[in-house]
Amino acid sequence: MEKEQHEATHPSPVFHDFPTAVNTPTSTTSDVTFNLDATVSFPPVPRTTTVQWQEEKETQQSHAEEAFDLVSTFTQGNSNSRPKKSGGVLSNLIRLGIADRRLKATQHQQPSKKKKRPPLYKSKSSLASQSWNVLGASQGIWSSSTPLQTRSARTSLDLSEDPYTLAEQGSANYVHHLQERMQITADIADILQRQEFIIKLGKGLIRAGAPSHRIEAALDHTSRRLDVDGSYMVLPGLMMLTFGDAETHTSETKLIKCARGLDVAKLERVNHISHMVARGKMAVPEALDMLEEVRKSPPTWSTYWVLGAYVVSAATVASLFFGGSWTDFWVSGIFGLFVGLFTLVAERFPMIANVFEIFVSICVAVIARALHQWICFSAVSLSAVVIALPGYSLTSAVMELSARNIVSGSIHLIYAVMYALMLAFGLGYGSAVYDVAAHPTSTDESMYCQSDPVNPFFYFLLLPIASVSISIIFGGSIRQIPVMLCGASVAFTIYHFMSQVPSLNSEIVTSVAAFGLGMFGNLYSKILKKMSFPILIGGIIILVPGSLGVRGAINLFDGSENDNSGIFAVNMVAIGLAVTLGLFMANVVVYPNGKKRHVFLGF
Repeated sequence: MEKEQHEATHPSPVFHDFPTAVNTPTSTTSDVTFNLDATVSFPPVPRTTTVQWQEEKETQQSHAEEAFDLVSTFTQGNSNSRPKKSGGVLSNLIRLGIADRRLKATQHQQPSKKKKRPPLYKSKSSLASQSWNVLGASQGIWSSSTPLQTRSARTSLDLSEDPYTLAEQGSANYVHHLQERMQITADIADILQRQEFIIKLGKGLIRAGAPSHRIEAALDHTSRRLDVDGSYMVLPGLMMLTFGDAETHTSETKLIKCARGLDVAKLERVNHISHMVARGKMAVPEALDMLEEVRKSPPTWSTYWVLGAYVVSAATVASLFFGGSWTDFWVSGIFGLFVGLFTLVAERFPMIANVFEIFVSICVAVIARALHQWICFSAVSLSAVVIALPGYSLTSAVMELSARNIVSGSIHLIYAVMYALMLAFGLGYGSAVYDVAAHPTSTDESMYCQSDPVNPFFYFLLLPIASVSISIIFGGSIRQIPVMLCGASVAFTIYHFMSQVPSLNSEIVTSVAAFGLGMFGNLYSKILKKMSFPILIGGIIILVPGSLGVRGAINLFDGSENDNSGIFAVNMVAIGLAVTLGLFMANVVVYPNGKKRHVFLGF
């Protein structure tokens, strides 16, 4: 039907072979004079034919617009859907180069788009007849048997040569190449964008204080959902990422330096972004903008709130955990203010940060030894540096080793032990300095507390205050503080009452308390579908008595001959193993088949 309609609207002339001896008239136009056979005529062509043809060309969408529509489909259509595998960056670049070479090869074979119009000569009738016969045979489109009528040469050429024909033929391969090139370019941009998201996600988790083994698990889980072929390793201060290309059997490795911090509120925001991207509910460009917003956002709490939290935490911890009196309560608060101020100064000056732990410990030890007749030296000195005690670092290191993350776990374990050694060295060194400057006293005498400890009934008041202050220092938001308080209450309650049983040693008590803490955190995460990390870290700071190792190390550095002074590192590792055992057992009970929501960070 389409062919019949085309023939009806576009009648084609038919050439007949006649003897060349027939006399031929001359058809004259204003432009040229062309000799035609007497028997050659042209069919009547409607005047609307050319107009309709031009309108069709004007309404036809250009190939460039089609190419842009194709790119728009790739980049805007269903942006939240998971991308399909399209190889790596190198394989797409190779594919792009092959397409460019293919286009150049086809361009050399094609005729030029702009052909010069052949000149029209005044010729004899025989040459004119032969020219029209050849032209009609080469085009192969004139088959109508309608009578031929005379037309001008210009009109005949316009019908035989479509002005858009050469342009259409010359640009067909180019348009196809343009579509292919834009598709490959969009694939490369998409791959680089997904890789950039993985990098920024890892940096955000490190800055927020997530454990190394959980960071690697979150990156693996997210990269699988985004179809990114990569492997990851997180070391203290360094993140190693390798992106592979299966088509070219190559890989790209990136080493990124990133300092570890601790901000529980930012950690929850970063984890939420990762979860939304992994579930396909958030596009990668939007997630990148949100990660950048989290990075540029200020700390959860201002400087004044953090200083106040240092004062309150040091005061409450002295009476709550180290058996201090009400006098120790106030003195420890003053020491906590000093430690908080020096911490803020050390953050601004890297040279001071290198000797921060030792310098603060020496100052606290000297002043505490000078006041040992009125205060308890061990309670005041240890509570002043309680935030610096390596409880979280130690537990994280032991759990990484238990999770078969040997490299990162070993480094963190050595770091935690050395950190405790630096604190202990500062306290022991300060005691020795006081003995040289004043009358020397024995370590056992200075460790002896002159006043009675706080009544245990006040623990129910001191525990919430201590938990809230520690949560502020760790960057917990207002919404997270009640959850962290519940975790600390569960851990402290179990630890306090079980420690009253004489037959139970500290490792058993700590492991049982950690098991209760892990059960509470995992059930909270499983039921409410939220991150259990704030609950766990709030209880771990209470469960890990890093002071036990520091107290033994004081005897190691003050020159005493106590035989038990050298086992402080063993005691610290034992406590860390007890906490790890309890948390892992809780994971087995709540998630016997493994966690299905890996991006929900825990321990």
